[in-house]
Amino acid sequence: MFRPRTLSALPALSALSDLPVVTALCLLGALNLLGCEDSELTPEQSLEKSCNGEIIVNCRPYEYAIVREATVMPPEVEVGDPLARIDVRVVFDGCADAPSTHIISLQGLDESGGDTSDGGTPGSIFPLTTLRDGSPDDMDDAPGVIVASVENFFIAPVPARTDLVIRVEPRIDVCRGGSVNVAYRTGATFEMP
Repeated sequence: MFRPRTLSALPALSALSDLPVVTALCLLGALNLLGCEDSELTPEQSLEKSCNGEIIVNCRPYEYAIVREATVMPPEVEVGDPLARIDVRVVFDGCADAPSTHIISLQGLDESGGDTSDGGTPGSIFPLTTLRDGSPDDMDDAPGVIVASVENFFIAPVPARTDLVIRVEPRIDVCRGGSVNVAYRTGATFEMP
């Protein structure tokens, strides 16, 4: 006998099980069919609407945030250097009523080329690290500001001596906010002395 699965039966969707069906579908991206939200909003408009309790593309009310600025220092850290530390500073705006603390995701984008025979676009994406506002690693107590010195996240397969774009993006659950891109050049490959 066939039994349809409920939202609560799917572990990845269990957070949506307490929401009205239309709200859950909006969060899952069925936006054009349901008219949940205009996808052409600016990040500023999205933040304003979210902080007013409205659903924004893939975001429940109060979850949306915008990264205002980000820095990654020092430049040219050697790929794979186990002793290197990287200083990251992120400033972002979110809603005062956010349901949880924002996680800041850093991803490396190598747009220098690559095989596109499979129909993809040139380049690669590398997950680098995540930071949480207010975590023990966060040296700034102010909400919306993260200052952290973290272990070297440039490890293989991140390419050495390459110009990357580091995408700095705020997240809560499936909600992805307004991001900032930081230009960064990786150093040589670390070699043991």
